[in-house]
Amino acid sequence: MSDADDLARRIGLLDPRGRPVVGMPAALVSAACASDEIAAAALRGAVLSAGHLRVTSVRPPALEMRCPGPASALAVAGFARRLSAIAEARQGSEIDGAADYVRVRYGVGVLLEQLGAPGAATRWVDAKAVAAAKSRLDTRPLSQANSARASQAGQHIAEKVRLALDILGSDVPPEWICAAQLRIAHPDASNTELAERCIPPMTKHTFAGRLRRLISAAEQRALDIPA
Repeated sequence: MSDADDLARRIGLLDPRGRPVVGMPAALVSAACASDEIAAAALRGAVLSAGHLRVTSVRPPALEMRCPGPASALAVAGFARRLSAIAEARQGSEIDGAADYVRVRYGVGVLLEQLGAPGAATRWVDAKAVAAAKSRLDTRPLSQANSARASQAGQHIAEKVRLALDILGSDVPPEWICAAQLRIAHPDASNTELAERCIPPMTKHTFAGRLRRLISAAEQRALDIPA
């Protein structure tokens, strides 16, 4: 038992009084705060023993390291920040229930290079690019559906504007005519695009408001209600 206690003291699990060390040994933390090399060595051990690279199209890519407690997590996060990575100590990791852990989301590739793992850094960059491309593909159907709905709405408004001009004839303010002609000529364009083509340019809200007033005036004229 004395040999085990001696070994535990030597590797930093027990302090000189035989008490369990909470977090990282103070000497290691102090040395890592003053030296990039020591911080990299300490972090390398954390990555090798409990590191996990997570690259999915659902969650942001990250490097996670499980830690035995919050004090250790804070120390490991400090080592990563010493090497210019953006790291945070958290609880409740999905990789190990409610364990404390450190998450690094930004600067992972550079960090892996500093830890002496250029191959892992290259694979990380490639995997991150693939995940980003897949994410864009996953959102494309939604974007296409939104674009189709916007186009249909624009065409519907263009028909109502054309009918409004026929009803009102020459009794249309010049600023309404400009907006109406643009909508009829470009039924698939957005209000933002058409508002920028006006002379002078206007906001999309002003552009849409003129079309609404034009259509409202035509509806009132059709009902023989003074506009």
